Amino acid sequence: MTGAWGDPEDLIADREQELHERAAGPSAPSSPITDAIGDNELLRRAVHHAIRRRGKSRSQMNWVSIMETFALGSTATHELCHRFGVDPDGKGLPGGAS
Repeated sequence: MTGAWGDPEDLIADREQELHERAAGPSAPSSPITDAIGDNELLRRAVHHAIRRRGKSRSQMNWVSIMETFALGSTATHELCHRFGVDPDGKGLPGGAS
């Protein structure tokens, strides 16, 4: 039955679509530079930067530096370390590039 506002099923479908679009948020603008780098490479760079920027706390283990940068727990930070070839319990990048 169609009321003054139209078909209820159409109204529900329209509302669901609207809520879905709001939940997705605004789409990020596309950039040829960042699109070419890729998410995996950006994450790898962020992990290595987290270790390099430790400053005076060179005695801090790699996984702690990454944990503080990404606000993740120890399990996730260990996984990030292994994913990008970093020793979680080490104190610098492989090859001394800290």
